[in-house]
Amino acid sequence: MSELEQLGVVWSGQEAARADGVTVASAHAAVHERFLPPTTAMCEGHPIGVRAKNARNG
Repeated sequence: MSELEQLGVVWSGQEAARADGVTVASAHAAVHERFLPPTTAMCEGHPIGVRAKNARNG
């Protein structure tokens, strides 16, 4: 790992948002024992419902 990465430099805003969304989705699934949120579901500011719908359709 480079020194810049160790300092927390984000190379891709899109990748950082995706990683944050995955973390939030995992936390949601742990609480609800599954990950089937409605399309309108938001969790910590992340549109996890839309992301789940897109993943199912993708």
